[in-house]
Amino acid sequence: MNLQYIRYALEISRTGSISKAAENLSVAQPNLSRAVKELETQLGISIFERTRTGMSVTPEGERLLATGERILREVADMETMFDEEKEPLRILSVIAPPSAYLSHAFMSFCTALPTRDRFAIAYREAASGAVIDGVVSGQYKLGILRIPAHFERYYTDKLNARELKWETVAEFSPVAVAGLGSSLAGCERVTHGDLSALCELVCPASLRGDSDDTAASPRVEITATERAVLYELLVNDPSFFLYDAPMPAFVAAKHGLLQRPVADATPYLDLLITQRSYRLTPTDEAYLRALRGTVHAVNGG
Repeated sequence: MNLQYIRYALEISRTGSISKAAENLSVAQPNLSRAVKELETQLGISIFERTRTGMSVTPEGERLLATGERILREVADMETMFDEEKEPLRILSVIAPPSAYLSHAFMSFCTALPTRDRFAIAYREAASGAVIDGVVSGQYKLGILRIPAHFERYYTDKLNARELKWETVAEFSPVAVAGLGSSLAGCERVTHGDLSALCELVCPASLRGDSDDTAASPRVEITATERAVLYELLVNDPSFFLYDAPMPAFVAAKHGLLQRPVADATPYLDLLITQRSYRLTPTDEAYLRALRGTVHAVNGG
């Protein structure tokens, strides 16, 4: 038996008119009449009889429609009985600069996700302009904007103009990252002159060495988009280094890397940016707890 035909018959009974029922159901009147006739043939009864005032339900039709209405109600209940038990989809979307400590924070967040919940997560590494545009457009709800500390006023004015709000999540001076066999291993703090004898690895949109002394520029630059490639180069060739934000010591050790402060390096700020009207969700808060925990580890906590 076609339950849709029962729905048709109930609407005819309610309106007392095939034409009115057809209009309400957005069904052509001949198709509606055909469906009712087919249902009557299947059951061997007459459901309706025509009168001068419209369509009247027969005694057999009343019994059928009463049962049909109960069945349709039970079907609807069955379709929704588990809705309250379903967990809503939890969403996190972050756009951030390439950085070991940020990727570690994201990994920490992901590995702590409760298995009973449903998540849709997006994480993208990008340069500052793309971070701002990604948040303004709404494609990403959270952005991490990396700025030189001495340009803070310039960027915060720019964020105000784009109707974004911000808060500082990290303050740091860049470090030189290298393999354990690097000549930097014997240095407590390195100078741009120390780095000039090495090959700088560059990840697009990441930090760059900022010495004003052109004679101290690295002798070779190698650009790679994959952090795994950069780390392999650092581990396997002591002549390479990477200019980067500090990472937790255990993360550096895991990859077989060392990191050394760079003298006279420009201080940086990492700002969390969101649209001014955006309110953080519990999922956002969980990610930010992982981020703050990683920053604490970077600072030796």
